[in-house]
Amino acid sequence: MGWDVFISYASEDRDVAAMPIKAALEAAGVSVWMDKEQVGVGAGIRHAIDIGLGHSKHGVVILSPRFFNKAWTQQELDALFMKHISSGQNVLLPVVLDMTAEEVGTKSRLVAGMNLLFLSDGLDKVVAALVSHVRGGSPPEPKPVEIRKAAHPDAAELARIILVTLQDGRQFFFNSNGVRTTAAVVCAEIRPSGPTESESLTQIKEGSDLAIAYGTTCLLGRVDRVEQNWQGATEEWHVELQRNDSLLRAGSEMSLAGRSADDIAALRARRILLNEKLPVRKNSDAHNLNDLLLETHIRGQHGSFLSVTESPLPDLFEKSRGHDALTLAAGKLLCVTALTLSKTVERILKFNLSLRDRMLSVEFEGIRARAYQNVEPARIVVTGSLTVK
Repeated sequence: MGWDVFISYASEDRDVAAMPIKAALEAAGVSVWMDKEQVGVGAGIRHAIDIGLGHSKHGVVILSPRFFNKAWTQQELDALFMKHISSGQNVLLPVVLDMTAEEVGTKSRLVAGMNLLFLSDGLDKVVAALVSHVRGGSPPEPKPVEIRKAAHPDAAELARIILVTLQDGRQFFFNSNGVRTTAAVVCAEIRPSGPTESESLTQIKEGSDLAIAYGTTCLLGRVDRVEQNWQGATEEWHVELQRNDSLLRAGSEMSLAGRSADDIAALRARRILLNEKLPVRKNSDAHNLNDLLLETHIRGQHGSFLSVTESPLPDLFEKSRGHDALTLAAGKLLCVTALTLSKTVERILKFNLSLRDRMLSVEFEGIRARAYQNVEPARIVVTGSLTVK
């Protein structure tokens, strides 16, 4: 027993919206649950709806002023939204009737952040998008102006992107209203773009270690405060860290096989930025052991926040085709984070990434942590290129 789609609607919108959508979906071969169709005479409506909600793969909610004025439909929306979050998939499909996106935001800020379909654009267009998604196609697309904005962010938008790295290694990109720092505290104001990013922010726990990268800076600290706030229809999160810069200092390092600690750090930087690996050699057991030990040191000394096995850039560009400006900004943040948390450099002086014909060019200069008070810290310079798909 099961259905492709559960339709939630206000009774006043049944004839003008719910029934036409149901008929068009069924004509396209999509099975639909609707209360008046599945609930028999004398059956418990609450129990029947629970069955419909639990055994439907997707939920189409017809959002209207009537919908938001009823407690019953609000409960169905809450249930579908929780299913949407817990499944990690696009389960909730909102269709808007007699409202603007801004008006939806005043009623449900989280749902307004999702991709909305508007019946004012035409029933055929709405149903085509729903059928495509239910059959495993792309989720309903937002308005063209939003697509252009997402595909071609301007310099100011790119500058607001930050990368958050959790203690367990998971990483999330967010838009930020700014990062403020002092010698002791880091404060980030994060504005999620929708429910998925909101759910990601709930993974940030007070008392855990967290790294925030912005521009060419990455700072590490312990989460002191996490707050979710609303300004009208806008959701904003305040994340505050107590800085712990000592975790980013290299400490005591070893030389190995004629290579200094700075030489090994330079090899680590080239791996992060250019994806360079040690050559495979078939020599004596002693050489193999030395190569294995060198590989261990390149990946990062014991106690580093993360280990470096390969560059994050090739995989990022392969998964982000068609968004070069955005991908370059994301790639820089991933590299800044890796270079800092692996204790390769303490401070970045210059970092340029440019892409032409799938060839990624790198210009980098960073300074290492000072090992001795009377010795200037080493600088690491990397220039070169790598091919990305």
